[in-house]
Amino acid sequence: MRAPPVFTALAPIPGSGLLCIEDNPVNALLLQEFLGRLLGLQVLLADSGAQGLELARTQRPWALLLDLVLPDMGGLAVLAQLRADPLTRDLPVVVISAVADHHSLAAVWALGARAVWTKPLDFSRLEQMLVQALPEMAVVARCTGKP
Repeated sequence: MRAPPVFTALAPIPGSGLLCIEDNPVNALLLQEFLGRLLGLQVLLADSGAQGLELARTQRPWALLLDLVLPDMGGLAVLAQLRADPLTRDLPVVVISAVADHHSLAAVWALGARAVWTKPLDFSRLEQMLVQALPEMAVVARCTGKP
């Protein structure tokens, strides 16, 4: 009998990568290392809302992770601009933020975010959370048991 499959890597739909808009360099590095090295995803980083919007429009990522607190504009403004632009309106967005007040969460959901992950992130669950939030990602699995 074979053991159940376990996740070892995620294979995104075609595109230039997963865009992460995060101004905290430590958080950005953690996300890049975990998503890039451990899960094999191409990660594009932006440390401001303006840079993130530009990368979303020019690089056409297949999904976006968005912090709500950015140095130049709020994440809600970034999300609203993404939704207003025909090039990015359908881009799947997952919000990652320490901001979890009722008003912000209601606005995030109203603007069509796929999920909201609160900081600090539980990296032991991040792969599972990605699959739940972005079901269009193909999951590459392997069996760890012997045939």
